[in-house]
Amino acid sequence: MKRLTRELILFGAGAVGYGAIELLWRGRTHPSMLLAGGLCFRAFSELDRALPPKALAARMASGAAVITSVELGFGCLFNIGLNQGVWDYSTLKHHLEGQVCPRYTALWALLSGAAIPLAGSLAKRIGDGSAQ
Repeated sequence: MKRLTRELILFGAGAVGYGAIELLWRGRTHPSMLLAGGLCFRAFSELDRALPPKALAARMASGAAVITSVELGFGCLFNIGLNQGVWDYSTLKHHLEGQVCPRYTALWALLSGAAIPLAGSLAKRIGDGSAQ
């Protein structure tokens, strides 16, 4: 039960945190982005556990890869498949189907530099969830 609680808290923190970032950056968000934020933040707690704190470049690159992958998957589902129009990067250079682009991948790397240790710290405060 403790593990489930831990996962839900991490997911919820990521959902709320990313939703807030989107509201500040774009002035709007979409429910799918809360799900994406929760999934990414959950993954970040694992990256914090797996990668040494001094490996900042590896952490940032890994975090950017996680977010860009989730963004591509969600973009294909919500933007292309369900025609929700959550975002469109088609006006930016080197985009892939308007769903991901290098500019935002670079921003995700910067965000990851702060979000990965934050997720790890929160996970440690909650506990590892191994005692059930």
